[in-house]
Amino acid sequence: MVAGVTTGANRNLAQTCDTRGMAIDPALLDILVCPLSKASLVEIDGALVSTDPETRMRYRVDGGIPVMLVEEAERMPMDEWKEAMANA
Repeated sequence: MVAGVTTGANRNLAQTCDTRGMAIDPALLDILVCPLSKASLVEIDGALVSTDPETRMRYRVDGGIPVMLVEEAERMPMDEWKEAMANA
């Protein structure tokens, strides 16, 4: 693949992952789960947050691409997670 050229499957990925920093495509969000707990995710303040109260993981999104690595995620404090879930 040539830099800046989108073809085939890469075109579908480019359409699914919005690189302008906007919301994650709902179709992509529907298939993503927390890699630690396998719980569903919700998009909150530009990050993906696990709905699992035990793990409370928050995954960053870089340029519209979710970084779904447990090592790169952060565990949210319970009070912050509860507030985020209440507003989701």
